[in-house]
Amino acid sequence: EILGKLESLDSLFIGNAARDSLHRYGRSLLAPLLKQVGWESQGSEPEENRLLRTRVITTLGFFGDEDVIAEARSRFQLFLKNPGSLNAELRPAVLDVVGRYSDRATYDRLHELGRQAQNLEERLLFYRPMHMARDPLLPDESLHIALTDELPPGVAAYSVFYVAFGGQ
Repeated sequence: EILGKLESLDSLFIGNAARDSLHRYGRSLLAPLLKQVGWESQGSEPEENRLLRTRVITTLGFFGDEDVIAEARSRFQLFLKNPGSLNAELRPAVLDVVGRYSDRATYDRLHELGRQAQNLEERLLFYRPMHMARDPLLPDESLHIALTDELPPGVAAYSVFYVAFGGQ
């Protein structure tokens, strides 16, 4: 519930100078929680911990937690060498954080992986993070991609939303 409230507040604070303070506060609340649940699942842990882990990682990453961003980038690099190295549960969180802070090379790699994906669900796993990139040079390209036939029309329309608000 707290994660949902923080995410809602974050949306409301777009363009507000107080947003940095919200992010600092969010990091102070969530970093200890990530230390508690860790990056890896612990065998027979409750399902709620698995779901919580991915949301905490994503939110901390979006709130600018440097340790989470660095760990996500590291795990992405390992994933590029060996896709089996990144647990399927963590893929959305890691890819979303990496995509949000992507540079041109990372963005292009996500795009390449998205085009190579075998099904729509897998494609979206790579396209969504591209559309959340904060780099001011990348949204125009994401918008162009959303307006092509690379994605089905309904998905492309949703992608425009990500381009408009994802990098905020």
